Amino acid sequence: NKSMATRITANASVGVVLQPKFLSIMDAGQYRSYASELLKTTNTRNRTFKFLNEDPDYYYYKQYHQETDWKDLVYHTAMTQNYGINVEGGDAVANYSLSVGYINQQSTLRYNDMDRLNIRFNTDISLNERFNIRFDASFGNITRDIRNDGAPATYDEGTPTAPGFLAYAKSPFLSPYSFGRGELSKTHYDIEEESYLSEALANYKALQAQEKAAKSQYDMAVNGARQQEKRAAQAQVNRARGAVQEVQSYIRETVQISNVEGEVSSIYPKVGELIGTGSPIMSISVMSDLWGTFNVREDQLNGLKIGDTFTAFAPAFNKEVKMKVFYIKDEGSYAVWKATKANGQYDLKTFEVKARPEEVFEGLRPGMSLIIKEKKVKK
Repeated sequence: NKSMATRITANASVGVVLQPKFLSIMDAGQYRSYASELLKTTNTRNRTFKFLNEDPDYYYYKQYHQETDWKDLVYHTAMTQNYGINVEGGDAVANYSLSVGYINQQSTLRYNDMDRLNIRFNTDISLNERFNIRFDASFGNITRDIRNDGAPATYDEGTPTAPGFLAYAKSPFLSPYSFGRGELSKTHYDIEEESYLSEALANYKALQAQEKAAKSQYDMAVNGARQQEKRAAQAQVNRARGAVQEVQSYIRETVQISNVEGEVSSIYPKVGELIGTGSPIMSISVMSDLWGTFNVREDQLNGLKIGDTFTAFAPAFNKEVKMKVFYIKDEGSYAVWKATKANGQYDLKTFEVKARPEEVFEGLRPGMSLIIKEKKVKK
Protein backbone atom coordinates (compact mmCIF):
# COMPACT_ATOMS: atom_id res chain seq x y z
CA ASN A 1 0.00 0.00 0.00
CA LYS A 2 1.00 3.50 -0.70
CA SER A 3 -0.15 6.58 1.10
CA MET A 4 -2.23 8.92 -1.08
CA ALA A 5 -4.26 12.05 -0.57
CA THR A 6 -8.04 11.90 -0.89
CA ARG A 7 -9.13 12.45 -4.51
CA ILE A 8 -12.66 13.23 -5.71
CA THR A 9 -13.67 12.77 -9.37
CA ALA A 10 -17.09 13.73 -10.81
CA ASN A 11 -18.56 13.42 -14.31
CA ALA A 12 -21.87 14.30 -15.98
CA SER A 13 -23.19 13.88 -19.52
CA VAL A 14 -26.49 14.54 -21.30
CA GLY A 15 -27.66 13.05 -24.62
CA VAL A 16 -30.64 13.55 -26.93
CA VAL A 17 -32.42 10.78 -28.90
CA LEU A 18 -34.52 12.02 -31.84
CA GLN A 19 -37.86 10.52 -32.83
CA PRO A 20 -37.84 7.75 -35.48
CA LYS A 21 -38.86 8.42 -39.07
CA PHE A 22 -42.59 7.75 -39.41
CA LEU A 23 -44.61 6.25 -42.26
CA SER A 24 -47.04 8.58 -44.06
CA ILE A 25 -50.65 7.77 -43.14
CA MET A 26 -54.13 9.19 -43.89
CA ASP A 27 -55.45 12.30 -42.17
CA ALA A 28 -58.95 12.53 -40.68
CA GLY A 29 -60.73 13.51 -43.92
CA GLN A 30 -59.01 10.84 -45.99
CA TYR A 31 -59.67 8.17 -43.37
CA ARG A 32 -63.35 9.15 -43.14
CA SER A 33 -63.75 8.73 -46.93
CA TYR A 34 -61.91 5.40 -46.80
CA ALA A 35 -64.10 4.09 -43.96
CA SER A 36 -67.26 5.19 -45.82
CA GLU A 37 -66.24 3.22 -48.91
CA LEU A 38 -65.25 0.23 -46.78
CA LEU A 39 -68.72 0.11 -45.16
CA LYS A 40 -70.28 -0.53 -48.56
CA THR A 41 -68.51 -3.90 -48.73
CA THR A 42 -69.91 -5.11 -45.38
CA ASN A 43 -73.26 -6.58 -44.36
CA THR A 44 -73.93 -4.02 -41.65
CA ARG A 45 -77.58 -3.31 -40.84
CA ASN A 46 -76.90 0.24 -39.71
CA ARG A 47 -78.25 3.02 -41.91
CA THR A 48 -76.56 5.98 -40.25
CA PHE A 49 -73.08 6.41 -38.82
CA LYS A 50 -72.03 9.09 -36.38
CA PHE A 51 -68.66 9.84 -38.01
CA LEU A 52 -70.34 10.60 -41.39
CA ASN A 53 -72.63 13.36 -40.05
CA GLU A 54 -71.15 16.74 -41.12
CA ASP A 55 -73.60 18.96 -39.21
CA PRO A 56 -71.60 21.04 -36.65
CA ASP A 57 -74.71 21.13 -34.39
CA TYR A 58 -74.90 17.31 -34.35
CA TYR A 59 -74.66 15.88 -30.82
CA TYR A 60 -71.66 13.62 -31.61
CA TYR A 61 -69.89 16.04 -33.99
CA LYS A 62 -67.04 16.88 -31.59
CA GLN A 63 -66.41 13.22 -30.81
CA TYR A 64 -65.94 12.20 -34.46
CA HIS A 65 -64.49 15.35 -36.08
CA GLN A 66 -61.03 15.75 -34.59
CA GLU A 67 -57.62 15.88 -36.31
CA THR A 68 -55.47 13.72 -34.03
CA ASP A 69 -51.94 12.63 -34.92
CA TRP A 70 -51.59 9.68 -32.55
CA LYS A 71 -47.83 9.47 -33.21
CA ASP A 72 -47.37 12.88 -31.54
CA LEU A 73 -49.09 11.50 -28.43
CA VAL A 74 -47.09 8.25 -28.39
CA TYR A 75 -43.59 9.41 -29.38
CA HIS A 76 -41.39 12.31 -28.24
CA THR A 77 -37.76 13.45 -28.33
CA ALA A 78 -35.97 11.60 -25.51
CA MET A 79 -33.08 12.64 -23.23
CA THR A 80 -30.36 10.53 -21.59
CA GLN A 81 -28.61 11.72 -18.40
CA ASN A 82 -25.49 10.12 -16.85
CA TYR A 83 -23.92 11.27 -13.52
CA GLY A 84 -21.03 9.80 -11.52
CA ILE A 85 -18.78 10.62 -8.54
CA ASN A 86 -15.74 8.74 -7.23
CA VAL A 87 -13.90 9.28 -3.91
CA GLU A 88 -10.60 7.47 -3.20
CA GLY A 89 -7.76 7.84 -0.73
CA GLY A 90 -5.70 6.05 1.96
CA ASP A 91 -2.41 5.75 3.82
CA ALA A 92 0.30 3.13 4.36
CA VAL A 93 -2.13 0.82 6.21
CA ALA A 94 -5.44 1.12 4.27
CA ASN A 95 -6.75 2.36 0.92
CA TYR A 96 -10.41 2.90 -0.01
CA SER A 97 -12.54 3.78 -3.05
CA LEU A 98 -16.21 4.84 -3.15
CA SER A 99 -18.11 5.37 -6.43
CA VAL A 100 -21.75 6.37 -7.08
CA GLY A 101 -23.37 6.40 -10.57
CA TYR A 102 -26.86 7.33 -11.79
CA ILE A 103 -28.34 6.97 -15.30
CA ASN A 104 -31.76 8.22 -16.49
CA GLN A 105 -32.54 7.00 -20.00
CA GLN A 106 -35.78 8.03 -21.70
CA SER A 107 -37.30 6.17 -24.64
CA THR A 108 -38.71 7.89 -27.74
CA LEU A 109 -41.85 5.82 -27.06
CA ARG A 110 -43.47 7.54 -24.08
CA TYR A 111 -43.65 5.83 -20.67
CA ASN A 112 -40.86 3.36 -21.47
CA ASP A 113 -38.03 4.95 -19.46
CA MET A 114 -35.21 3.39 -17.42
CA ASP A 115 -33.41 4.53 -14.22
CA ARG A 116 -30.27 2.87 -12.80
CA LEU A 117 -28.36 3.58 -9.54
CA ASN A 118 -24.96 1.95 -8.81
CA ILE A 119 -22.94 2.21 -5.55
CA ARG A 120 -19.58 0.48 -5.04
CA PHE A 121 -17.12 0.52 -2.10
CA ASN A 122 -13.62 -1.09 -2.05
CA THR A 123 -10.97 -1.13 0.71
CA ASP A 124 -7.58 -2.82 1.19
CA ILE A 125 -6.12 -3.14 4.74
CA SER A 126 -2.56 -4.35 5.38
CA LEU A 127 -2.15 -5.86 8.87
CA ASN A 128 1.50 -6.89 8.30
CA GLU A 129 3.75 -7.92 5.49
CA ARG A 130 2.11 -11.36 5.18
CA PHE A 131 -1.52 -10.71 6.05
CA ASN A 132 -3.89 -8.40 4.03
CA ILE A 133 -7.68 -7.88 4.17
CA ARG A 134 -9.74 -6.84 1.11
CA PHE A 135 -13.42 -5.76 1.36
CA ASP A 136 -15.71 -5.13 -1.67
CA ALA A 137 -19.41 -4.10 -1.51
CA SER A 138 -21.76 -2.99 -4.28
CA PHE A 139 -25.44 -2.07 -4.70
CA GLY A 140 -27.45 -1.70 -7.92
CA ASN A 141 -31.08 -0.76 -8.53
CA ILE A 142 -32.74 -0.64 -11.97
CA THR A 143 -36.28 0.69 -12.56
CA ARG A 144 -37.66 0.06 -16.03
CA ASP A 145 -41.12 0.51 -17.59
CA ILE A 146 -41.92 -2.66 -19.53
CA ARG A 147 -42.30 -1.82 -23.21
CA ASN A 148 -45.40 -3.26 -24.88
CA ASP A 149 -44.42 -3.45 -28.52
CA GLY A 150 -46.09 -6.61 -29.80
CA ALA A 151 -49.18 -7.27 -31.91
CA PRO A 152 -50.99 -10.57 -32.61
CA ALA A 153 -51.01 -11.94 -36.14
CA THR A 154 -54.85 -11.99 -36.23
CA TYR A 155 -57.69 -10.68 -34.06
CA ASP A 156 -58.53 -14.29 -33.15
CA GLU A 157 -55.24 -14.41 -31.23
CA GLY A 158 -55.94 -11.24 -29.29
CA THR A 159 -56.49 -7.49 -29.48
CA PRO A 160 -53.48 -5.26 -30.33
CA THR A 161 -52.43 -3.14 -27.32
CA ALA A 162 -48.98 -1.93 -28.38
CA PRO A 163 -48.90 1.91 -28.46
CA GLY A 164 -46.45 1.91 -31.38
CA PHE A 165 -48.83 -0.26 -33.43
CA LEU A 166 -52.00 1.59 -32.45
CA ALA A 167 -50.44 4.99 -33.31
CA TYR A 168 -50.69 3.92 -36.96
CA ALA A 169 -54.00 2.00 -36.74
CA LYS A 170 -56.24 4.23 -34.61
CA SER A 171 -58.69 6.53 -36.41
CA PRO A 172 -57.36 10.11 -36.75
CA PHE A 173 -60.83 11.70 -36.48
CA LEU A 174 -61.20 10.48 -32.86
CA SER A 175 -60.04 12.40 -29.79
CA PRO A 176 -57.70 11.04 -27.10
CA TYR A 177 -60.12 12.40 -24.49
CA SER A 178 -63.41 10.95 -23.28
CA PHE A 179 -66.76 12.20 -24.59
CA GLY A 180 -69.88 12.71 -22.53
CA ARG A 181 -72.90 15.00 -22.36
CA GLY A 182 -72.00 16.44 -25.74
CA GLU A 183 -68.50 17.61 -24.72
CA LEU A 184 -64.95 16.23 -24.60
CA SER A 185 -63.95 15.69 -20.95
CA LYS A 186 -60.21 16.46 -21.45
CA THR A 187 -59.33 13.43 -19.31
CA HIS A 188 -58.25 9.88 -20.11
CA TYR A 189 -60.96 8.27 -17.96
CA ASP A 190 -63.51 6.16 -19.82
CA ILE A 191 -67.18 7.05 -19.59
CA GLU A 192 -70.26 5.07 -20.56
CA GLU A 193 -70.99 5.10 -24.29
CA GLU A 194 -74.09 7.10 -25.21
CA SER A 195 -76.73 5.87 -27.67
CA TYR A 196 -78.87 7.74 -30.21
CA LEU A 197 -81.73 7.59 -27.69
CA SER A 198 -79.48 9.41 -25.21
CA GLU A 199 -78.80 12.00 -27.89
CA ALA A 200 -82.48 12.56 -28.61
CA LEU A 201 -83.32 12.61 -24.90
CA ALA A 202 -80.53 15.10 -24.17
CA ASN A 203 -81.69 17.37 -26.99
CA TYR A 204 -85.28 17.05 -25.84
CA LYS A 205 -84.44 17.97 -22.23
CA ALA A 206 -82.24 20.85 -23.36
CA LEU A 207 -85.00 22.23 -25.55
CA GLN A 208 -87.52 21.81 -22.73
CA ALA A 209 -85.22 23.87 -20.50
CA GLN A 210 -84.95 26.52 -23.21
CA GLU A 211 -88.73 26.59 -23.54
CA LYS A 212 -89.15 27.04 -19.77
CA ALA A 213 -86.58 29.83 -19.73
CA ALA A 214 -88.27 31.54 -22.66
CA LYS A 215 -91.66 31.17 -20.97
CA SER A 216 -90.25 32.71 -17.80
CA GLN A 217 -88.92 35.65 -19.77
CA TYR A 218 -92.27 35.94 -21.54
CA ASP A 219 -94.18 36.01 -18.23
CA MET A 220 -91.83 38.69 -16.93
CA ALA A 221 -92.34 40.68 -20.10
CA VAL A 222 -96.14 40.42 -19.84
CA ASN A 223 -96.03 41.78 -16.31
CA GLY A 224 -94.39 45.06 -17.22
CA ALA A 225 -91.97 44.96 -20.14
CA ARG A 226 -92.00 46.97 -23.33
CA GLN A 227 -93.75 45.75 -26.48
CA GLN A 228 -90.40 45.01 -28.16
CA GLU A 229 -89.34 42.81 -25.23
CA LYS A 230 -92.69 41.01 -25.31
CA ARG A 231 -92.37 40.24 -28.99
CA ALA A 232 -88.76 39.05 -28.53
CA ALA A 233 -89.77 36.77 -25.65
CA GLN A 234 -92.68 35.34 -27.66
CA ALA A 235 -90.30 34.66 -30.55
CA GLN A 236 -87.99 32.73 -28.22
CA VAL A 237 -90.93 30.66 -26.96
CA ASN A 238 -92.00 29.86 -30.51
CA ARG A 239 -88.43 28.96 -31.49
CA ALA A 240 -88.03 26.60 -28.56
CA ARG A 241 -91.44 25.02 -29.22
CA GLY A 242 -90.51 24.51 -32.87
CA ALA A 243 -87.24 22.86 -31.87
CA VAL A 244 -89.10 20.46 -29.56
CA GLN A 245 -91.51 19.60 -32.37
CA GLU A 246 -88.55 18.98 -34.68
CA VAL A 247 -87.07 16.42 -32.26
CA GLN A 248 -90.47 14.77 -31.91
CA SER A 249 -90.74 14.53 -35.70
CA TYR A 250 -87.32 12.83 -35.81
CA ILE A 251 -88.62 10.24 -33.36
CA ARG A 252 -91.80 9.69 -35.42
CA GLU A 253 -89.76 9.21 -38.61
CA THR A 254 -88.15 6.08 -37.20
CA VAL A 255 -91.37 4.21 -38.21
CA GLN A 256 -92.56 4.10 -41.85
CA ILE A 257 -96.35 3.85 -42.47
CA SER A 258 -97.85 3.24 -45.92
CA ASN A 259 -100.67 5.53 -47.04
CA VAL A 260 -102.52 2.59 -48.68
CA GLU A 261 -103.62 -0.81 -47.40
CA GLY A 262 -102.11 -3.80 -49.14
CA GLU A 263 -99.35 -6.39 -49.22
CA VAL A 264 -95.60 -5.80 -49.53
CA SER A 265 -94.73 -7.36 -52.87
CA SER A 266 -91.08 -6.27 -53.27
CA ILE A 267 -88.34 -4.93 -50.96
CA TYR A 268 -85.55 -3.29 -52.96
CA PRO A 269 -82.59 -2.65 -50.61
CA LYS A 270 -80.72 -5.65 -49.25
CA VAL A 271 -79.82 -6.10 -45.60
CA GLY A 272 -76.94 -3.79 -44.76
CA GLU A 273 -77.26 -1.73 -47.95
CA LEU A 274 -76.98 2.06 -47.72
CA ILE A 275 -79.64 3.99 -49.67
CA GLY A 276 -80.05 7.68 -50.40
CA THR A 277 -82.88 10.01 -49.44
CA GLY A 278 -85.89 9.66 -51.77
CA SER A 279 -84.98 6.18 -53.00
CA PRO A 280 -87.86 3.64 -53.06
CA ILE A 281 -87.56 0.91 -50.46
CA MET A 282 -90.55 -1.34 -51.28
CA SER A 283 -93.63 -1.89 -53.49
CA ILE A 284 -97.12 -2.48 -52.07
CA SER A 285 -99.84 -4.37 -53.97
CA VAL A 286 -103.36 -3.08 -53.28
CA MET A 287 -105.24 -6.38 -53.05
CA SER A 288 -108.64 -4.68 -52.88
CA ASP A 289 -108.28 -3.28 -56.42
CA LEU A 290 -107.34 -6.09 -58.85
CA TRP A 291 -107.63 -5.85 -62.65
CA GLY A 292 -106.42 -7.60 -65.76
CA THR A 293 -104.53 -5.99 -68.64
CA PHE A 294 -105.03 -7.22 -72.26
CA ASN A 295 -103.24 -6.10 -75.42
CA VAL A 296 -105.81 -6.28 -78.26
CA ARG A 297 -105.25 -5.41 -81.91
CA GLU A 298 -107.84 -2.88 -83.11
CA ASP A 299 -109.38 -5.20 -85.75
CA GLN A 300 -110.18 -7.64 -82.89
CA LEU A 301 -111.91 -5.13 -80.61
CA ASN A 302 -115.29 -5.81 -82.26
CA GLY A 303 -116.81 -2.62 -80.85
CA LEU A 304 -115.53 -3.19 -77.30
CA LYS A 305 -116.09 -0.13 -75.10
CA ILE A 306 -115.88 0.90 -71.45
CA GLY A 307 -118.60 -0.82 -69.38
CA ASP A 308 -118.77 -3.96 -71.58
CA THR A 309 -118.25 -7.37 -70.00
CA PHE A 310 -116.56 -10.50 -71.31
CA THR A 311 -115.40 -13.86 -70.04
CA ALA A 312 -111.70 -14.69 -69.50
CA PHE A 313 -110.09 -17.96 -68.49
CA ALA A 314 -107.79 -18.15 -65.41
CA PRO A 315 -105.33 -21.07 -65.87
CA ALA A 316 -104.20 -20.89 -62.22
CA PHE A 317 -107.71 -21.97 -61.09
CA ASN A 318 -108.95 -23.68 -64.29
CA LYS A 319 -112.08 -21.56 -64.24
CA GLU A 320 -113.69 -18.67 -66.09
CA VAL A 321 -113.84 -15.15 -64.74
CA LYS A 322 -116.30 -12.46 -65.77
CA MET A 323 -114.51 -9.15 -66.46
CA LYS A 324 -115.83 -5.59 -66.86
CA VAL A 325 -113.91 -3.04 -68.99
CA PHE A 326 -112.97 0.26 -67.31
CA TYR A 327 -110.02 1.48 -69.42
CA ILE A 328 -109.18 1.49 -73.14
CA LYS A 329 -106.19 3.34 -74.62
CA ASP A 330 -104.01 2.92 -77.69
CA GLU A 331 -100.40 1.97 -77.06
CA GLY A 332 -97.42 3.71 -78.63
CA SER A 333 -95.99 3.33 -82.09
CA TYR A 334 -93.84 0.49 -80.83
CA ALA A 335 -96.98 -1.71 -80.66
CA VAL A 336 -98.28 -0.98 -84.20
CA TRP A 337 -98.83 -4.05 -86.40
CA LYS A 338 -97.17 -3.20 -89.71
CA ALA A 339 -98.74 -4.29 -93.02
CA THR A 340 -96.61 -6.73 -95.04
CA LYS A 341 -98.33 -6.05 -98.39
CA ALA A 342 -98.68 -2.79 -100.24
CA ASN A 343 -102.24 -3.52 -101.40
CA GLY A 344 -105.14 -4.75 -99.33
CA GLN A 345 -103.45 -4.32 -95.93
CA TYR A 346 -102.89 -1.38 -93.61
CA ASP A 347 -101.14 -0.71 -90.27
CA LEU A 348 -103.11 -1.71 -87.17
CA LYS A 349 -102.69 -0.23 -83.71
CA THR A 350 -102.70 -2.23 -80.48
CA PHE A 351 -104.96 -1.11 -77.63
CA GLU A 352 -104.41 -1.65 -73.92
CA VAL A 353 -107.63 -2.87 -72.32
CA LYS A 354 -108.07 -3.04 -68.55
CA ALA A 355 -110.96 -4.92 -66.93
CA ARG A 356 -111.87 -5.76 -63.35
CA PRO A 357 -113.34 -9.13 -62.27
CA GLU A 358 -116.98 -8.77 -61.29
CA GLU A 359 -116.45 -11.27 -58.51
CA VAL A 360 -113.08 -11.43 -56.73
CA PHE A 361 -112.44 -14.90 -55.33
CA GLU A 362 -109.82 -15.98 -52.83
CA GLY A 363 -106.37 -16.71 -54.22
CA LEU A 364 -106.49 -14.31 -57.17
CA ARG A 365 -103.20 -12.41 -57.13
CA PRO A 366 -101.23 -9.95 -59.27
CA GLY A 367 -99.13 -11.59 -61.98
CA MET A 368 -101.57 -14.42 -62.82
CA SER A 369 -102.52 -14.98 -66.46
CA LEU A 370 -105.98 -14.31 -67.93
CA ILE A 371 -106.87 -15.64 -71.42
CA ILE A 372 -109.76 -14.53 -73.65
CA LYS A 373 -111.14 -17.66 -75.36
CA GLU A 374 -114.28 -16.21 -76.93
CA LYS A 375 -115.11 -13.01 -78.77
CA LYS A 376 -118.62 -12.61 -77.37
CA VAL A 377 -118.97 -9.31 -75.61
CA LYS A 378 -122.02 -8.26 -73.60
CA LYS A 379 -122.98 -4.64 -74.15
